[in-house]
Amino acid sequence: MQITIAIKVPYRHKKKVKTRMTRSKSRTAHRRTRDEKRIHLQQRSSNALKPVSNAALCK
Repeated sequence: MQITIAIKVPYRHKKKVKTRMTRSKSRTAHRRTRDEKRIHLQQRSSNALKPVSNAALCK
């Protein structure tokens, strides 16, 4: 990922100031939360497929 910062100068005279070729540190944390959500959703869907007993329905 490339991040470019430009300073505003008169039209057609944009000046490139700094380019950084590093990824955001939060990217790994974001990926981890996505994986946790996916695992959580898989567990919920497997629980939804389980048959419900009659005792649970009468409550």
